[in-house]
Amino acid sequence: MLDAFSRAVVSADASTAPVGDLSALKAFVASGNRRLDAVNA
Repeated sequence: MLDAFSRAVVSADASTAPVGDLSALKAFVASGNRRLDAVNA
């Protein structure tokens, strides 16, 4: 099972293109940070 980063890299590698979905990856990281903040609180 691939996470969001692995899916973006694999799809970019398959099409020999640079990773183009940076905004989605940025949102993924931001949501992960919110979850960590909730766990640490």
